[in-house]
Amino acid sequence: MTSDTATQEEQAQEDPTPNRPSRRRTILKRTGIAIAILIVLAVAWLLFCLLRVYFDLNSTKNDAESAKSAMLNGDTAKAHDDAASAEASAEAAVRHTDTFTWNTAENIPWLGGAFTSIEQMAGVVHSVAQQILIPAVDVGEALSPKTIVHPGGSVNLAPLRASVPRLQSLANSADQVQAQAKQVDAAPIWLVNNARTGLIDEVTNLTTMLHNSALGAQLAPAMLGADGPRSYFIGFTTPAEARGTGGLLGGFGILNAVNGHVAVAKVASNSAFPFNGLKPIDLGPEFAAQWSGGGFHPTTDFRNSNFSANFPFAARIWQSMWEQQSGGKKVDGVVATDPVALSYVLGAVGPVTLKDGEQVTADNVVKLTMSTAYVRFATDNAARKQYLEDIADAVVSKMTSKIEHPQALLEALGRAATERRILVWSEDPAIEALLEKTPLAHDVPEDKAPYAQVILNNQGGNKMDYYITRDMSWTATDCSGPTRTSTVTVKLTNTAPPEVANYPDYVAGTFDNRGTPKATAFPVVTLYATEGAKVSKVTVDGKPLPFPLVGTERQRQIFTAPTVIPRGKTVEVQFQYTEPTEPGKVRFPVQPLVDQPEVDVDVAECAPK
Repeated sequence: MTSDTATQEEQAQEDPTPNRPSRRRTILKRTGIAIAILIVLAVAWLLFCLLRVYFDLNSTKNDAESAKSAMLNGDTAKAHDDAASAEASAEAAVRHTDTFTWNTAENIPWLGGAFTSIEQMAGVVHSVAQQILIPAVDVGEALSPKTIVHPGGSVNLAPLRASVPRLQSLANSADQVQAQAKQVDAAPIWLVNNARTGLIDEVTNLTTMLHNSALGAQLAPAMLGADGPRSYFIGFTTPAEARGTGGLLGGFGILNAVNGHVAVAKVASNSAFPFNGLKPIDLGPEFAAQWSGGGFHPTTDFRNSNFSANFPFAARIWQSMWEQQSGGKKVDGVVATDPVALSYVLGAVGPVTLKDGEQVTADNVVKLTMSTAYVRFATDNAARKQYLEDIADAVVSKMTSKIEHPQALLEALGRAATERRILVWSEDPAIEALLEKTPLAHDVPEDKAPYAQVILNNQGGNKMDYYITRDMSWTATDCSGPTRTSTVTVKLTNTAPPEVANYPDYVAGTFDNRGTPKATAFPVVTLYATEGAKVSKVTVDGKPLPFPLVGTERQRQIFTAPTVIPRGKTVEVQFQYTEPTEPGKVRFPVQPLVDQPEVDVDVAECAPK
């Protein structure tokens, strides 16, 4: 090897510059791979954390539902175990959202908001389990249906009354958890935000249920005779002929309650009340101006006794009518219900069998009482009323005998109450004040908060409202000014099939022979609006009424539009008006008729001024 070659090799060894680019590429490549692996691992770990939290929350939900079921079935040991498991799972979810990885993820631009929202939701779920579920199981041990409802339909009132303080405490805790739920941040991801909305709704419903339970525990002992005998007029109404509170009074019963033991002393049809001869009662100048014109005599004629949507008016009228007709027997309160509610009850207690062997079930009672009976007894009104009386008597007897599934019965009654199909009024002001906090009161409130209620009153003297379906909406402009524009739209469809035109006049005709085709419906549409509302325009199928009917009841504005709906047709009534932008919960109660419409409400809740 020459000296020149040796020198070149030595220089190559001493100067690595020619190989530096290659080595840098290798280092960068390895670094990139390492970073990619770290990112993949981080994402995988985040996914693992998300799944772990998901399973924790799902386990909490399942255990909570299992605890509720066990509590209602009287299995307190299982209820306690399930509640403890639910709390443990919720606590795990909170723990798994309080880690370095999770906290780091919360700082990721845009995406981090979802992790924050999930962490907050986990905290809400833990609060529900710890502050509500665990104490509720302890209360529920004394309030399971099997403990409360005894054979024969009697109610054990002592544990109900004793539970009031604990139920009120639970309701107060629920208020705090509800406030916590409303503070959960909105998330940028739809799926997470949807879960947030669902959680808020669930907590809100839970809060309402607990408040109603506390009220129920206060009401039941007093109303069911814990402090002395009580008596009630029970009105059986038929929405086939619509009235403001639901349907025409078709029959009634007298219920007596002593220390939780309930018995029905009498069941009769509305024919027990005369059309004339009873003394009227004074329900105030607004009521008289709105409902007493045209010879209707609402406080003495049962047919017109519940035109108003305010059930306490109807209740006081029925109380007065029974007191006069019975020779001075005054009831302590009034209850009203309808065939749809009876269908829920029959679904819980089972069918009843009439004396002739006909079976009345949850599936056929609505049609039997509001359609079939009118055709079957077309020429014998007395026989029809006796038939309906027999059904009511059989259902009442079933409810006051041995109850095999008290939980199912309570759920059926709860559903009917939620749908405003069980209405209750008490002459005792203290009890009535409690009832007014629940849907049972079915009162028209006297306040300034946003309110809209649409009612139908049948002015054809027929039973065509059995075939009416409703589609209702309420929209309003924003809260920026002292007033806003509101629009309530009501679409009514007469769905009667062709054969109804051949039904008796009592069903498909009119009481005053108006010359319209048979099977025509004549609902008068009335809107109860927010206090201080002023009508702008009322239209029927787009045509303005030249002189809209305007009145006042309980300081609330009332707008009315008569309609005529032939078979197979739809009529649209629209009320346009201005109303004050007052704060408060937006309310649109639904009149309990045969159909169960969905109501579209797009009205903002205004902030206090």
